[in-house]
Amino acid sequence: MTPLQMFLRDLVLDTGVPQNELARRTGLTEKHISEMMNGWSQGKLTAWQALLDAAGVHLASSPPLSPGSSVAATPTR
Repeated sequence: MTPLQMFLRDLVLDTGVPQNELARRTGLTEKHISEMMNGWSQGKLTAWQALLDAAGVHLASSPPLSPGSSVAATPTR
């Protein structure tokens, strides 16, 4: 699992939205979501975006990051 996948997975997990609800909201199968969340499938960027949207997480847009910078994510509920 890449650092980006771990970051995205943690954002989704932190919201507490169950995988069956994410599946309902995104149209992805629970199996595919599980595979993405466990690192067995990389998942396309569009699938990760759908999961973030379904979980109510929106990444803030900003200029390109310099080395050592961090990204802010804000759950919306």
